[in-house]
Amino acid sequence: MTYRHRIPLGNDYETLDELTQLLFIFEHFAQIVGPQIDGRYLHKWTTRWTAIKGVRGYFDKITKELVAPAQLRHATDPFLRCIGAAYNAYRDLLCSTNRLDFAHQQRLAYDLRKERMGLPNYEKWGEIQERFSY
Repeated sequence: MTYRHRIPLGNDYETLDELTQLLFIFEHFAQIVGPQIDGRYLHKWTTRWTAIKGVRGYFDKITKELVAPAQLRHATDPFLRCIGAAYNAYRDLLCSTNRLDFAHQQRLAYDLRKERMGLPNYEKWGEIQERFSY
């Protein structure tokens, strides 16, 4: 792997699918989401499982849409501040346990392309596409 030293993962990392991503959040729920406050997790969800499903959707969206977690953590809305902190905890746990989800896999590819070729550099995009069969 040419760019192996440029990513925060070690050898034999595990890619989480939709189910294992939910189970990962469940396993690390206390570190990612934290306790209920006024009967709700992150000011939004009333049960653990709905919180797990809910944060997973937000985490995927934050990663895919290239949202800066620092912006969320400084938002005026308490929910956005909490989801930003939870996202940082989730991302740190992924790295420390040598795992990544599909959205983070896409983000790593994007970051490597950005680092290698600069964005936008549409002339080089055809060169990259030829390396993949689908």
